[in-house]
Amino acid sequence: MRIQPTGFAVFPEYDMRLQYDCMRLLEPAGVPVPRMVWLETDDTSVVGAPFYVLGRVAGRVPSDRPPYPADGWVKELAPTEQARIWWGGIESMAKIHRLDWRALGFGFVDKPELGRTGLDQQMAFYERYLGFAARGKPQPTVEAAWEWLGKNKPVDEPDSLVWGDARIGNIIFAPDGTEPVAVLDWEMVTHGNGEEDLAWAIFLDRHHTEGIGVPKLPGFPSYADTIARYEELTGRAVRWQKFYTVFAGFRFAVIMSRIAQ
Repeated sequence: MRIQPTGFAVFPEYDMRLQYDCMRLLEPAGVPVPRMVWLETDDTSVVGAPFYVLGRVAGRVPSDRPPYPADGWVKELAPTEQARIWWGGIESMAKIHRLDWRALGFGFVDKPELGRTGLDQQMAFYERYLGFAARGKPQPTVEAAWEWLGKNKPVDEPDSLVWGDARIGNIIFAPDGTEPVAVLDWEMVTHGNGEEDLAWAIFLDRHHTEGIGVPKLPGFPSYADTIARYEELTGRAVRWQKFYTVFAGFRFAVIMSRIAQ
């Protein structure tokens, strides 16, 4: 069960139907997700808030606490198996980006009232989110990043379904193997350039290693090889990784400043 927060909230708003509908539509599209069982947004007497119920999926998830390169089952795998974990995440991501998302019924992720493109819509959201998280206090680092992002926006981009929180920590892998069996956490879903997900996945792995002084897992491929494999899987040239790396750092800083509260 996933329950909408009723106390401290990381995000300014939560849309339980959005998350539920994404996974409901992804299952017949061939993306591994849990079976969606029930959505309740009207009757809050059951658990005190809107919620949805998912089918149980047996498996294991790379840990954030402690970070998977520092300790846990992923670190204990042989390098060849570690590589399969990483590639499973990239392949799941690329599968999402290859979907004809409008034809599949994902038009509800488009928020034209926030901007013309998916990136415009996201930047409008994060401008408001930064104000929500900052609570009137100066944020010099993220404000400098925000200014840079505004001056360096990509042009002529592909338009895909964007997972939003694309990382192996949001994937359930087979209990005794390395196959992805469920892709989770769709509260940050949007549309735009799939490179955003690619940069986010790489940024979070960098955070869990160089960001906290932990060695990169020996079996994880290089980021250059990761980008090349993504290009091969999607048939698209990766052109905007600098922008989306800064955008990943900006988004992560805003989210973590809110969590730190």
